[in-house]
Amino acid sequence: MKSAVIPQVRVAPQPRAELEAVLQEGATLSGFVEASVPAEAVLAKLQAELEARRRRLDR
Repeated sequence: MKSAVIPQVRVAPQPRAELEAVLQEGATLSGFVEASVPAEAVLAKLQAELEARRRRLDR
């Protein structure tokens, strides 16, 4: 699969500063976002599966 560009994300100065304060040495905001996208996709899939399982049990 070809790589794709994720749209820029505008963030208020305070959350950005908080994130930059905890990044490991040499880490970048871009790298953080790049790693976060697939992790959030996995989490969303797991949450959807859990919700589907809950609905089946509620029947």
